[in-house]
Amino acid sequence: MSRYLCLFAILLFSSPLMAVPIGSNDIVTIDGREWAQPDLFDRLSWLDIRAQCPFSPNASVCSLDSNLNGYDLAGWVWASGDDLKQLFNRYLTVAGYGSDELLDADTDRVHQSPASQDFASLFFEDFRLTSNVNGNRPMVIGWQSTLLGNPPRTSARIVRLDDPNELHSVSAWVNEARLATAFPAPGVGAWFYREKDTVEPIPAPGTHLLILLGLWRLFGNVHCRRAERP
Repeated sequence: MSRYLCLFAILLFSSPLMAVPIGSNDIVTIDGREWAQPDLFDRLSWLDIRAQCPFSPNASVCSLDSNLNGYDLAGWVWASGDDLKQLFNRYLTVAGYGSDELLDADTDRVHQSPASQDFASLFFEDFRLTSNVNGNRPMVIGWQSTLLGNPPRTSARIVRLDDPNELHSVSAWVNEARLATAFPAPGVGAWFYREKDTVEPIPAPGTHLLILLGLWRLFGNVHCRRAERP
């Protein structure tokens, strides 16, 4: 019996099953959506994520057993380019951009306007940096679910170049970067969100512990019955 219990314990508590929910300190709520901090998903490839959050025309919802960098993403949506334009536009609007200056179906990139605030600073107040090259290029960059173009445009980012000689020192880009989908990219996270009223699933480790205890009770009863036989 002990061998069976050990086998079940290994299966139940193997690393893919030990994913933990994303904590409140790693979530930013914007207009009714909860966004996970992109830096939680550093050093994953686009294909790593696609395997667990398959493409759908409506939304790339992550599978119930999804585990990315140890986080349980069941019910989370891998954001598309359109989702990210909506998110970025929220900060552009607060920074003073007019409706004709926002990201839209025909616009994937917006630069800092001299008449508006630094929208990157507003964004960085909520979202942690994923990359800061030599202290001169702070940015938040992550994989998006949308795969466009050839070579593919696979990421979205907010970047600020702390260089007064740089003409476009602040930029918001969606459908950008042309990173190779098969390879992890250091300093590149991923964009995930869920609606705020999403029900939090029971943490996987607790569920598995209950299952294990039930199996132990079952096999214990079988063993006792065998021992009682004449």
